[in-house]
Amino acid sequence: MKFTELNMRENLLKAITEVGYETLTPIQEKTYQEVLNGRDILGLAKTGSGKTGACAIPLLQKIDLESREIQALVVVPTRELALQYTSEIEKFSKYLEVEALAVYGGVPIVEQQSVLRQGVQILVATPGRLIDHIYSSKISFKHLSTFILDEADEMLNMGFFEDIQFIMSCIMNKHQTLLFSATMPKEISNLAHECLTDPITVELKKEEMVPANITHLFKKITHRDRVKHAVNYLREIEYKQVIVFCNSRRNVESVCGELKRKFKYVEYIHGGMPQEKRTYIFDKVKNNRIRILLATDVAGRGLDFSNVTHVINYDFPNDPESFTHRTGRTGRMGRKGESMSFVTTRDEQVFKDTLKLTGIEPTFHEDKPENQKSTEEKSSDRSNDYKSTRGKSSNKKYHKPEHKQNDSSEKQSQNRNQKNKPKPNSNSSRDKQQNKRSQNNHNNQNRNNHRDKKSYDKGSQHRSDETNHRNTYVAPKKGAADRLFDFVKSMWDKLFW
Repeated sequence: MKFTELNMRENLLKAITEVGYETLTPIQEKTYQEVLNGRDILGLAKTGSGKTGACAIPLLQKIDLESREIQALVVVPTRELALQYTSEIEKFSKYLEVEALAVYGGVPIVEQQSVLRQGVQILVATPGRLIDHIYSSKISFKHLSTFILDEADEMLNMGFFEDIQFIMSCIMNKHQTLLFSATMPKEISNLAHECLTDPITVELKKEEMVPANITHLFKKITHRDRVKHAVNYLREIEYKQVIVFCNSRRNVESVCGELKRKFKYVEYIHGGMPQEKRTYIFDKVKNNRIRILLATDVAGRGLDFSNVTHVINYDFPNDPESFTHRTGRTGRMGRKGESMSFVTTRDEQVFKDTLKLTGIEPTFHEDKPENQKSTEEKSSDRSNDYKSTRGKSSNKKYHKPEHKQNDSSEKQSQNRNQKNKPKPNSNSSRDKQQNKRSQNNHNNQNRNNHRDKKSYDKGSQHRSDETNHRNTYVAPKKGAADRLFDFVKSMWDKLFW
């Protein structure tokens, strides 16, 4: 069914056409008229099937444009989903005078209170900050006609159920309740029916719960080799944007550091970051300024990234529902996508449960040879190798050349040896005379050396005495008057002290 076939406001239809929507998705087609009739609805549909539009479009169709009171309340689990929900409403209400406000934690509450006083028709909020506003300011739900729980399986778990009960108790007038989600386990479904009155259940077929346009790949690896296989996989594929999911904030930060050494435009996001930085990162993702995003399940709930072509489960999800939400970040609105999930020995049981619930036939991935790399990655590897070796000593060992002796020095040593050798002579008397002369010369030389040594010792001793004399302080000699004064003083001390 096309939007032009519906009896809609002209300004609303004009904005929907500009966004690029022509036909209704299955979940939108089944719920549009029921929302207008005011029935409670429990809608189950695959992620990326247009659940946000299924809520927002009929809501804008029936809203009272003249009233400035809160007519619709949308409760979502995360801040990012609240901002996305508000931005979608603003797109559809471009030519309508509708005021929508996102209320969430991490920002000053005073600014939100001032906007609420001016008048808001659609309020999108997280549970914690909404309760803060209920206690601290005067929020009136007298004109509220529609209450929406998006991502109902997350909102109605044991952590949020009490908050939802409190919020619903503050709505005293009659209203309709809409619950939309991608998954709905049995125990959560029982809790949802407590919040609904005579609901209509809109559920797609089980085989449609996992989008057919997403290719699911799995790879069984060891726990320590995940970074290596993630790098190899990113080098093999051609992607616009990739989301790499981890189960903990620590893994997100550590893996981001590893990937930044190999790739460009890599960032991370998790729930421990300030709200301003998280919003800044999401804006960069939407503007395609980030190509690889490391994230926890904060980014796995309802967020619409149209340029994401691949999803990597670095840590395998803890439950099948999280697997559906994570892989649903790609293949949005009928586009093709691909997900890669790393399975270790720790994840065997969850892996089997996921296959059983989703009905996926596993396809196991094989690595391509390492020489098949893109030119971009090869250049980044070369630059990283240069950076890693810059300033470090190389492993090459250089040996100093052995210097040969000069020929002249060798000849001199040979001549000395030849002079010292005794020459054979026939005349013995000459030999004796020469020996006596040489012995006398040797004795005279020793005598002179001994004399020079003594003189040198005396001179050195004299110099040492002079240096010691220079280094010590010598008091000046006292005169007669000084000596007399010292004598009188000493006698005075002896007599009186």
